[in-house]
Amino acid sequence: MNGDVLTPSRAAINIVKWLRTYLGGSAPLITDLDLVRQMLPGSPYGKGVTAIKGPAAITWSGCEGALVRNPENPTEWGIFYHPDARAERQRFTVAHELGHFVLHRERTTDFQCASGSVYSGSDALALMEREANVFASHLLMPGDLFTQAIRDTTVDLRFLSELATRFAVSFEALCIRFIEYTELRAILICWDNGFLDYECRSATARRTRAKVKREGDC
Repeated sequence: MNGDVLTPSRAAINIVKWLRTYLGGSAPLITDLDLVRQMLPGSPYGKGVTAIKGPAAITWSGCEGALVRNPENPTEWGIFYHPDARAERQRFTVAHELGHFVLHRERTTDFQCASGSVYSGSDALALMEREANVFASHLLMPGDLFTQAIRDTTVDLRFLSELATRFAVSFEALCIRFIEYTELRAILICWDNGFLDYECRSATARRTRAKVKREGDC
């Protein structure tokens, strides 16, 4: 891939590197999103921006989070989150909106993100939402630390739950990240009110064409 193309994962990896340099080389499991928010305007990813305000609570109907440019000062942006969400969900929302700031702020001045935006709306909107999610995942669960955490370890639901707590992310976000990194044949299936929401397969599961045994199968 062209090295000039800024992908969500590359952007997050670079920010993690800058953060560790600022912290003297340390690599904490819990990413300091407030520090990232303050650092970005002075970084190559924050040209023309003096501040990212917030995060602040919102109660807009159907909105999980938002990134909005100040209409009275175009050099300022603000991040918002839903106050009723769990703490780890709020963290992911903030990281997601930081992803929009880094990757997409030249396209629009107002991002209002709903939980279903990844699967609904225009193709362009869904793509931006997926990219912001990928960015957030890499920022909150850096690949090197995640690989170290699951290496030579017996993985079960309890371990994954404990690992989610260590990274201060939701169990769902942790499982999605695990599917991306594991060499095991693993499939993550998410159901919502009796309906299949989405399915993620590890590389090994895709390669071996693994199937999920459903009720009634022989």
